[in-house]
Amino acid sequence: SANNNINNTLSGNATKANFSATESPVTDLGSAGRVTTREGGNAAKLVLEFSTGVLLGDVNMDGVVDLLDVQPFVDLIANMQFQAEADVNEDGSVDLLDVQPFVDILTGG
Repeated sequence: SANNNINNTLSGNATKANFSATESPVTDLGSAGRVTTREGGNAAKLVLEFSTGVLLGDVNMDGVVDLLDVQPFVDLIANMQFQAEADVNEDGSVDLLDVQPFVDILTGG
């Protein structure tokens, strides 16, 4: 049987999954990631990286974080609504704890 090891970590907006197989090497990955193999063996390492597609702070979702995001950000907090782009501290809610990180993103701080 294959010796498999799966590791998942979350860092910012990206999720990275590592998969190692010592018996069944990966031969076709397409555009999903990259494969490296050890010379002389059938071991393979597969690394997949993908983005959640969320630009933190881009509350109006126009592809940039700028002053046009401030009013929608404030509206979300005032109306106690959730939007992933406004959850800049990534704690699962949009609230006053997101204000300082939002300001930091806006000012490049």
